[in-house]
Amino acid sequence: MTAEPVDRRRVLLVGAAATLVITATGLTAYAYGGDVPRGTRVLGVELGGKSRTDAERTLHHRLDPRAGEPVEVVLDGRPMSIAPAAISMTLNVEETVGRAMRSGQPVLFGQRTCPPVVRLDRAQLVAVLGGRIDKDRIDRDQAVAAVRAAWLTGQPAVIPAIS
Repeated sequence: MTAEPVDRRRVLLVGAAATLVITATGLTAYAYGGDVPRGTRVLGVELGGKSRTDAERTLHHRLDPRAGEPVEVVLDGRPMSIAPAAISMTLNVEETVGRAMRSGQPVLFGQRTCPPVVRLDRAQLVAVLGGRIDKDRIDRDQAVAAVRAAWLTGQPAVIPAIS
C-alpha cells in the first residue's frame, strides 16, 4: 500500500483560507470591542474601544479642569469674556458619550469626530451679549453656535453684529 503524495497546492490553499478567516475574526473582534466605536474622538479625546463608563471617566478627567474657564468672545470686533456659570453652560458628558456610541461603524484606520453636547441658556447669553451691543444686532443662533464651539477648545467665539 502506497501513500498518496501530498498536494502542496491544496495545503497552501487551506492554510491561506484559515489564516484569512482567523485574521478577519480577530479584526472584527478588535473593531467592535468596547461600547464606543473605534476611531471616535470628542474634542480631541480618543474614546474609541472604551466602555461607556471608561469613556465618561476619560472625558471628565480631560475636560472638567477646563469647564470652569471663561469663553473668550469677540463681539462686533470687541473682545470680552463670559463665565460659563453666567450663561448656565455645561458639558453633558453622559449625552456626549451616548452620541459617540451611536456615531456609526468602527473605523480601523483613521478617525471620526463626534461633537460634544453643550447646554447653555440662550436667553442668558443674549442678555450678557446685549450688555455690549443692542440685542437686535445679535444673530442668536450664530451666537449660541459660536460660544458652544469655542468654549472647550479655547478658541475665541467670533460673533459679528447684524447691521
